[in-house]
Amino acid sequence: PTKMSTNVAPHEDPAVLPGIRAVLKQLKALVDAAGPQPEMDYHTMNREEMCAIAIAKEKARPKDLYIEPAPAGSTTLETMSLPGIDGNTVAVDIHKPTAKHERIPCIVYCHGGGMTYYSSNDYRPILSRLAVCGAVVVVPDFRNSYVAPFPAAVNDILTAVQWAKENLATLGCEKLVLAGESGGGCLALSVPIVAARRGLSPKDLLSGVWSDAPITMQHPCPLELESHTRNHGYLFTSKGPSSVLLLGSRLYSEDPQAYPYNASTEEILSLPRTVFTLYEKDPLLDEGKAMYRKFIAAGHPDVTCSVEMGMIHCAFEFKGVDAFSSRYFRQLVDWALE
Repeated sequence: PTKMSTNVAPHEDPAVLPGIRAVLKQLKALVDAAGPQPEMDYHTMNREEMCAIAIAKEKARPKDLYIEPAPAGSTTLETMSLPGIDGNTVAVDIHKPTAKHERIPCIVYCHGGGMTYYSSNDYRPILSRLAVCGAVVVVPDFRNSYVAPFPAAVNDILTAVQWAKENLATLGCEKLVLAGESGGGCLALSVPIVAARRGLSPKDLLSGVWSDAPITMQHPCPLELESHTRNHGYLFTSKGPSSVLLLGSRLYSEDPQAYPYNASTEEILSLPRTVFTLYEKDPLLDEGKAMYRKFIAAGHPDVTCSVEMGMIHCAFEFKGVDAFSSRYFRQLVDWALE
C-alpha cells in the first residue's frame, strides 16, 4: 500500500484500530510477495484485457482475512433461481435464522466488489452473520460487469427485490429493505431509481435503503475528493477497471442508474428512508459524504449518515473487529424493522 504524506504506512497508522491494522499488515505482505506491478491505464485497455484482470482479482481474494460464518446450525441456506428481467436466470441465496423471532425483516443484500468482482457464494460467511441477528437475507448473484455491463447487475437485483416483495408473507417477514456495501452500496441506491423509471414506486417497494461505503461517481471522478488521495492504499486505491467495465459504453457515464451521484432532485426524493454508513480511512469516504449532502440539498425527509472512526472500507467484513461487526449487523436488522 502507498504511504501517506505523513510517512505513516496504513498498517502502521495509530489512528486505525489495532484489529484493522493487522488486516492491513497481512495485505501488505501479500502485495510485497507479489512484487512490483506495472501501471495500467484501464481507459486504453480493451474489454478482454480488463476482464482477465477482473477474473484474476476475484480469484486472488484473501478469504482468510474475513469474518467467520455464524455458528453451525444457527442459520439455514436455501438457493433458488428466478427468471430475470433480461430473459436471463438470477441465482439467489436465502439465509434464514433458525431461532424464532417475534418480528423479522427481509433484507435484499447487494454484495460488494465494485460491481465487477465476487459472488453471493463469497459472501455466505458474512451474510450468515447478518441473518443470525434475526433477518431473512436474500442475496442475488447478480451479473458482474466482466460478464455483462450495466444495467445487467441493476436488473438482476430488481428481479430479486420484486420477488421478495411478492413473497414477503411467505418468507415470514413484515418489512423489505435493500442494503449493500461498496459496489453493492452503489447498486442499493441505483435499483430504486431503475424501479421508478419502470413505473414502480420505490417507497411502496421498499421501506428503506442502507448504503455502506458506496461508490457513487464514475472514475476518473468528476470532483476533487480529498479521501481519494488521503486514504490511498488503505485496503485499496481509487483506481481500477470497475468503472470502465461497468459501463461497457460511455453512454451511461452520467446516468444515475449507473452512478447515483448524478441523480436529480426528483429521483433522490423518490427514494425511501436512506442510511449512509461510511469509514474514516476509506478512499470512498468523500464520495459517500457528497451523496449524503445531495440528499440534504434535495430536502430528503429521512436520511442519516455516520462515519466509523479508525475503520477502513467495509470494516465489518474483516477479522479482528468482531465486536464492531456484531454491533453493525444488529444495527442493520434493528433499523430494517423500524
